[in-house]
Amino acid sequence: LVELRSGTSANTKVATRAAFLKSNGAIVDLDGISGLGFPGLEPGPYYIVLRHRNHLAAMTSTSVLLSAVSAQYDLTTGPDKYYGSEAKILTGDVYGLYAGDVTGNGAVVLAQELTVVRANNLQQRYDRSDVNMNGAVVLSQELTVVRGNNLRTTKVP
Repeated sequence: LVELRSGTSANTKVATRAAFLKSNGAIVDLDGISGLGFPGLEPGPYYIVLRHRNHLAAMTSTSVLLSAVSAQYDLTTGPDKYYGSEAKILTGDVYGLYAGDVTGNGAVVLAQELTVVRANNLQQRYDRSDVNMNGAVVLSQELTVVRGNNLRTTKVP
């Protein structure tokens, strides 16, 4: 989900849209190709919040000017792009969201996530427990990701 806010607090949400997050990090509309639009939204500065099924939510560190012309904000370039200045180093100097929030409570806590992952072990389906996003829940694989992000919490208010 992509959420737009006029400010940083949760009560400033002005719009939410479902979108696809592609493997290259691009966010596109539900047709899988088009840029994500917010029809009827007034042009202006908005904070962008990203919510993914089993990752910690993240928000842009600054407002982004949105208009009818496509705006781009590259979260992969550094933690300074994230509200709270915290992002997961994926490879080298590429940053992204923290994975492992299987319970969806805004925190990665090994003991909590373990219960859910164990209950779905060896399932091959689209599932919150599949934190490494390979299409199957395999306890040892998912726990590697969860352990690496243990005790992380979302910085999104």
